[in-house]
Amino acid sequence: MSGARPDARPREHLGGCLMDAARLLKLVNDALALETQFKLQERLTAFKDVFTQLVRQPAEAQFQTDMADKLKRLEEGLRSAHAKMSPVELENLYDIDVGYYFDSEMVADIKKEITNNAMTPAVTQKFVTDSTSERAAKIATLEVIKEEFKTLGISAITVKPGEAEIGFLLPRALFNNELDGLTDELEVLNRILRLFGEAASDGHKSFSVRSISTTDQYSFLAQM
Repeated sequence: MSGARPDARPREHLGGCLMDAARLLKLVNDALALETQFKLQERLTAFKDVFTQLVRQPAEAQFQTDMADKLKRLEEGLRSAHAKMSPVELENLYDIDVGYYFDSEMVADIKKEITNNAMTPAVTQKFVTDSTSERAAKIATLEVIKEEFKTLGISAITVKPGEAEIGFLLPRALFNNELDGLTDELEVLNRILRLFGEAASDGHKSFSVRSISTTDQYSFLAQM
């Protein structure tokens, strides 16, 4: 295992790395907003510091209590951030290799290291220190992306009041890479959306395609 993080998840889920720049920027902004709201890096650093103290003075009962408290606060923060994300949003964070650092799986790995290295806490200390450094680097990268996109004049995808956006994954295997098959699937999708649009309004509903990926047909439709 390199550093602290286990191997990245296989990228077979929605979206892959196929989002356009505006959608990527929205994802980055949302992740940084969660970071600011729940102060996740601050919680992780606080846990790292007290764990380091505990390794140096293992007989100190107060450090043991503080360690448990700081780990609990980290887990609560990650769970709170997780609760504000949809499953697809979390998977998209994994797509850009930062999902692990917003997932309570990180705490589960820390707990596992503590259990597995009860007699050698210095091993766990290195794991925690590496996790803290790696996460800080990822957050710094997100900040750079945000600023560089701003410099380039790229704006994040937004959904205006009164609009709604929904994404659909149409795997190529569904239509065997045939245009007629894709057209048929889109027609079925259009009929389904029209039914919901008519049921929720006066009858008219048209939909525009905001973006389409280039590998699997991942279409985002905005209600107009």
